Amino acid sequence: MLSRIQKALKECNDSLHLKPRKFEALVDFLAMLPTMVDEVANPDKIIGGFIACGMIDNETKSTPDMDMILGMCKRTMTTNEYELCQNKFPDLYEYQNQHGHIPDVIFETEGFLQDRNINREIVQCDATIQQKLYQRAKCLSHQYQQNLRIKIKESLKAEALEKINYLRQKVQVILSRNKECEIKLTKAIKQDPKKAWLIFCWLNLNISNLQQHCS
Repeated sequence: MLSRIQKALKECNDSLHLKPRKFEALVDFLAMLPTMVDEVANPDKIIGGFIACGMIDNETKSTPDMDMILGMCKRTMTTNEYELCQNKFPDLYEYQNQHGHIPDVIFETEGFLQDRNINREIVQCDATIQQKLYQRAKCLSHQYQQNLRIKIKESLKAEALEKINYLRQKVQVILSRNKECEIKLTKAIKQDPKKAWLIFCWLNLNISNLQQHCS
């Protein structure tokens, strides 16, 4: 194996331009790579991590282990809390499957305690927070949640487009009024050319005042 790797790398070393020490280090790494992958990708080691956090049970290797999951709670659970989790789990699981998220209000309605920080203050992780990943019992890849995000994006686009159209209408109104003013001024100048200079001064004064107001 080692000789094959060295031969293969020597053939392409002209393009790699590796120094001797780096070349030997790369050869050693590639030679050890199969062994490392075999150790890391061991099924027993992979399954062990899922069992430790309760995602699968130790017997069937297929279903979640509620005792392991509840055992990760940082405080001691009461008997009533444990029974509440067992009794409400089917309904909560069904809601999660349908919507991809269980809001805090549902947990509170079912009698679950609210989250608290280190200062014992209640922490709300509802839909108003921007960090969606911090919300409890939420699967961002769920189709229902994906559709909600699409609706939110479409709503934001519609609001932005409505604002643009509103500004365009305001601009059109201003342009229309300017055109009417231009027609009236042109007509007044034609009727009395002596007023042209007075009108010109009046326009400059109003434009100057408008610029100061805008700035």
